[in-house]
Amino acid sequence: MYKNYIDNLTILSKKIITVLIILILFITKSYYMILFVSVLLIFLILLNEKSVKEYVKIFKSYLLILLFFLLAYIIVINENTVIFIYKSLVAYLFIINYYINMDFYMLHLSIYSSLKILNLFNVDSEKISFYLAKNLYYFNLIFTSKDKIIEKQLYLGNKKHGLKYRLIPTVFYADNEINKLTMNLNTNNYKLKKYRTNIKSVISVLLFLLLFILTIYKTSGNMSR
Repeated sequence: MYKNYIDNLTILSKKIITVLIILILFITKSYYMILFVSVLLIFLILLNEKSVKEYVKIFKSYLLILLFFLLAYIIVINENTVIFIYKSLVAYLFIINYYINMDFYMLHLSIYSSLKILNLFNVDSEKISFYLAKNLYYFNLIFTSKDKIIEKQLYLGNKKHGLKYRLIPTVFYADNEINKLTMNLNTNNYKLKKYRTNIKSVISVLLFLLLFILTIYKTSGNMSR
């Protein structure tokens, strides 16, 4: 029942809710709210079709980038490091949860929903979002194809490491996959199908927006004391 409800939410509403949850997480000073967001994350992961191993795999793929921004934040801003690291981890997993089941079409639709307003200025937002989606798809292939490359190298009897035996095959693999995607889209006369919002999406966004406003009010009230 819960999974069907979440599946019926539009891409845009899911994205807005994800952003609101992350903002709530970093704004709040309440441990109860942090606990609530953490429980919500666990609930969503359990409802997801992907296994925990998939989350761990993606998390490890982008771990270096996350550690870089985390280190930069700790150096620049003085804050409780442990709490911030935990918040960052939870926020990162929420982002993974949003993107983990996306194929190219869903990714394209997600970006388009953010750039749609550009149509008011006679800008082809669908074309721009398509270009961005392809590049992000390519970028994701670079970071998540490590296991496939290693498996293929071991199958060929190559156990060597280094730039020549890991990075270069990864780039070739990503290029090949993106070329196959392009050919498949052209063959099937790919065109982005627009979505229509629904009452469930509107209500869900409004509820989290209300929670976001209450979090700001509560936090600002505590700071003014």
